[in-house]
Amino acid sequence: MLLLDVCDNGDILKVFRAIRIGLEIIRVVVPILIIITVTISATKVVTSGSSDSFKEFISTSLKKIVAGLLVFLAPNIINVVLGIASNDVNNVQNCFKNATLEGIERAYEKRARDLMDKALNSYDEQAYMDAKAAIAKIGDINIRKRFLKELDDIKYILDVKKDLASLNGGYSDDLYKVLKAKIAAIGNSKIRNELDKELEEIKKLREFKAEPGILDGSYTANGVEVKYHLYIPNNAKAHMPLIIYLHGDGHVGRYDALKQGGIWWYVKKNYGEDYPFIYLQPYTPIASWTDGSRPDAVVQLIKKICTEYKCNSSKIILTGSSRGGMGAWFIANKYSSMFSAFVPVVGTGNINPGNFKNLPTKAYTTPSESDEWNFSNTKSNCAAINNAGGNCTFYSMAGYDHGSVNDGVYNKELFEWMIKQ
Repeated sequence: MLLLDVCDNGDILKVFRAIRIGLEIIRVVVPILIIITVTISATKVVTSGSSDSFKEFISTSLKKIVAGLLVFLAPNIINVVLGIASNDVNNVQNCFKNATLEGIERAYEKRARDLMDKALNSYDEQAYMDAKAAIAKIGDINIRKRFLKELDDIKYILDVKKDLASLNGGYSDDLYKVLKAKIAAIGNSKIRNELDKELEEIKKLREFKAEPGILDGSYTANGVEVKYHLYIPNNAKAHMPLIIYLHGDGHVGRYDALKQGGIWWYVKKNYGEDYPFIYLQPYTPIASWTDGSRPDAVVQLIKKICTEYKCNSSKIILTGSSRGGMGAWFIANKYSSMFSAFVPVVGTGNINPGNFKNLPTKAYTTPSESDEWNFSNTKSNCAAINNAGGNCTFYSMAGYDHGSVNDGVYNKELFEWMIKQ
């Protein structure tokens, strides 16, 4: 197999051709030189008439004749030796026979064709680049032009494939329509049907169909029911960030009031109804986000919402204040890889700092007497995270107390920072 690969390589065949031409020159020139030298020697022997000279002439001439025969038969000897080594004499001979300008051209064409097929069938960008390089070596300009035209068609298909990946990452109706038209223009029916099927599957999975507004819901996981309010903006589309806010004790037992509470007021104040994310407010009926399986149930709810509403799973932001801040620390500590940004407010908790190494964090508290423990512990958590290689910024909100701090925290600048992480 290795030998066959070598014999299909135009660059190697060029080397073989040079070797073959060299051998052909040698097998002609050397015998001629031997004949000339033997003739000269014979003339000298006849002239001298010495029997010793005649014997030396015979011995030397025989050696020269044998050497000449070996040189003349060298290509055949090489073929036989390589054939025995590869167990395939015929293929070795064919390899040397193919070492012609036509054979080299065929090898380059075959190499280019194989790479184009690979690029097309596997959507392989590297194979496309290799095919382009192979085509450049084809000598026949008409064949080269034909191959380059085919390669342009393959590049068009590869670009469509890239666009499909982009659509899957961030669905939009406009890009869907553009791709629909591009795919329809593909001449290869097999590829066209394959890509069109992929396009429709992406549309089915990613197209955003939810009506804007506030949705009330309930989800049970691990035996724990988690009620929630979900906020869908007027400009909703697939692949939007998802912000989750955990409320404090002020809304325990007040599920209906939470609908207009939490940080929803700050979202409306800064964006109106066209906010650039989906917003989720889970609800706890007890003064704890960390009891039993409740944290795990909240995480399962987040995953469910992100899947159903086609959020950007790489932009899930967790925040919470007071009791919700404590719950946010607990959940982020356990599921840090799930979140892209973390914003605890006047709430703290015990953590493993290393878990926050790749989680951008802004931690807010007040220097008021009621937040004395929150202040010291949050500041310590931030320092520990930074010492572990993370990125935590600590904010002491002077002029605010535990009950009013959200007014100074949840502004447009913070929301924009959240969704950019």
